[in-house]
Amino acid sequence: MVRGKTVMEKIENTTSRQVTFSKRKGGLFKKARELGVLCDAEVGVLLFSNTGRLYDYSNSNSGMKSLIERYQHVKEGQQFMSASAEAKFWQAEAERVRQQLHNLQENHRQLLGQHLSGLSLENLRGLQEQLETSLHNIRLAKLNGQPEANSRAITSSSSQSSIAARDGATSIRLELSQPHHAERDEEPESPTLGL
Repeated sequence: MVRGKTVMEKIENTTSRQVTFSKRKGGLFKKARELGVLCDAEVGVLLFSNTGRLYDYSNSNSGMKSLIERYQHVKEGQQFMSASAEAKFWQAEAERVRQQLHNLQENHRQLLGQHLSGLSLENLRGLQEQLETSLHNIRLAKLNGQPEANSRAITSSSSQSSIAARDGATSIRLELSQPHHAERDEEPESPTLGL
């Protein structure tokens, strides 16, 4: 005789539900006992019926109470370990942000023309393009008479343009000096790094 597949949903008939509960409870406790014997494991099973009655099984010599105490002790240790893991995560995150700040500061110095000796030709060209783009954007904003978007402010005089960008607690100030052309009345050329 072949049994059909049981549908996993609540059994509506109360008598059938009680019979199934008793049979499956017995099967569950039997499997717990077998697991303890075969694998030399400490096993505890707590089960509450729908009427609120408690059924329990423990293969521990000291009973279910010692298993529950052991469980609580291990759980507290895991919470401590998770707190330790969280602390390690935040330490790594702080180091990542420190490195990012260092990189931004180094980039800022390079934009100001400092610490350029260690850069490759390709990096110098990229820096030149970045400066030319920034200068172009400043000139466009100056011609249009519109302030730059969001948290950037542009101040200008006839001889100097500067950008101040604020990002949280970090403040970066970039200044681009334009050459004076006193003898001739020409538009100043965009600066180059002499590549």
